[in-house]
Amino acid sequence: MGCARGRGADRARRHRHRALRRWQPVPEQRPVRRSVVNVALAADADSRIRLLAVAAYPNEGCGVLIGRSDGERVEVVSATSGTNTNTERARDRYVLDPLDMVRADREARTLGLDVVGIWHSHPDHPAIASQFDSDHSWTDYVYLIVRTTVDGAGDLNGFARKDEGEVLEQLALAVTPGAEPMQ
Repeated sequence: MGCARGRGADRARRHRHRALRRWQPVPEQRPVRRSVVNVALAADADSRIRLLAVAAYPNEGCGVLIGRSDGERVEVVSATSGTNTNTERARDRYVLDPLDMVRADREARTLGLDVVGIWHSHPDHPAIASQFDSDHSWTDYVYLIVRTTVDGAGDLNGFARKDEGEVLEQLALAVTPGAEPMQ
């Protein structure tokens, strides 16, 4: 015997997901940055990262980096505050709240910029990328890591992955007086 639902049920089943479609334009695809060599960090962004990292101490602080990239050089114009949602190991791990990433992306787009990376702190540890940092990093982002202690913020270093599966490699980092145009 046939299905009790009839032909109307078949049509409804085929189109049941139609209501979930959103007729919005697809966001433009940004080129993947795989050859970042150096980072120019605006002095205001440097100060803000250090201030936010010290405020988060003794836990890891984190946030988003906003700026522009030409492939080999990333210019960080500003840094946002983020929420570390890792409640079990906040002292030595961070998980950036996804809503912070969405907010930063909106802010960047209104300024005509992009999200170029993530910053986080290492309380009472060197400002070098750990294996955990490498395992959870994205290829097309820059990662700034700042050392924090009870006395304040210390070294700040930049890192990036060259390719999928590789570890974070240290980059040349220069603090600039302000947002300078890319050359």
